[in-house]
Amino acid sequence: MMNIPYAKVCINLLNKDKQKYARETISSHRGRWYAFDCKIGVSLTFENIGFSAGYQISDIDIHAMRRNIIFREKHFNDFYSSPEKQHAAFLSVSYSF
Repeated sequence: MMNIPYAKVCINLLNKDKQKYARETISSHRGRWYAFDCKIGVSLTFENIGFSAGYQISDIDIHAMRRNIIFREKHFNDFYSSPEKQHAAFLSVSYSF
């Protein structure tokens, strides 16, 4: 899978009373733009009805494009949890007209 290699972040600056006094926009194109995604499963079809089931593993990181952004010497990566592999199972039923 591929991501669009660009991220734009709008930052609201707050005063000591937590009221917004300014807004800055920063962007980056240095994030990881690819992810591996693997699916395995079985599929059965009986006339017009189909059934499938399987397993999926992926290393997609939804914060990948923002991890390398730095704002006022603060790395965004400090705010995000570490990326982990995602596991999923799927079931589907289909009918052909």
